[in-house]
Amino acid sequence: MVVWAEGVFLLNAALDYGLLAGAVRLRGGALSRRLLWSALLGGTLAVLALYPLPLTRSVPGRILGLCLMMACAFGVSLEALRLGGLFLGLSLALCGIQTALVELLGTGTVLWRSGVLLRVSWQSLLASAALLYGACVALSGAVHGRKRLFLPVQAAAAGKTVRFRCLMDTGSFLRDPLTGRPVVLADASVAASLLGLGREQLLRPAESLPRLAAERPELRPRLIPYSALGTERGLLLGIRCPRLTVGKERREGGILAFSPELVSGDGSYHGLTGG
Repeated sequence: MVVWAEGVFLLNAALDYGLLAGAVRLRGGALSRRLLWSALLGGTLAVLALYPLPLTRSVPGRILGLCLMMACAFGVSLEALRLGGLFLGLSLALCGIQTALVELLGTGTVLWRSGVLLRVSWQSLLASAALLYGACVALSGAVHGRKRLFLPVQAAAAGKTVRFRCLMDTGSFLRDPLTGRPVVLADASVAASLLGLGREQLLRPAESLPRLAAERPELRPRLIPYSALGTERGLLLGIRCPRLTVGKERREGGILAFSPELVSGDGSYHGLTGG
């Protein structure tokens, strides 16, 4: 059996680049030139593995080579570990696909240097890697579409600043009747952190409004009318925040209203915005 070093280098470099790019896509990152250098390093290590060298043929040597590739592609950080884990998972997935194809097509195996190799074609390897990359791109779109549903919110009022996660609800049209501005709805936990208000005070907004207006007139507290499917019309206690940031949008004097109940059953977010 003849193995050409040039073919081994090009094939492994192409596969490594596809798997590295797939890992980056899954994490929502942008492709960089470092991935190409890492793939070229992977191709070089694959060629060196053809020769009886202790460092490249041993398990510790291969682990070291993998670590060098990951450092070259992603640097050294916690995020690099996550990306390295994704790369390893995609590599194992590619091996699984090829093993399944060998079993289904019955192409058999080859004995080489006291080892067993799967009889696969380079076309099959590249096609499988391309399918894996396509799956990563598709999954990336779904994952980041879900991430866009949540926005970070930072509200500053009464000398305090709170940060919480808000669900982007396109069916929410909550507005301040005085200004017509959109209202961010936060739950009782945010009200407690920002203003020290409890659930009982939020349940009776008309009674809590005069006291809050006397203590914090700069917040210009107000009542926000609302209606929801399956519930009666009601009122929410609202305030004017000197600084309110929703995602990347800064709302000077933005309106924040408080719900006496949690807006998320599992606590994954603590506010609603939309409309």
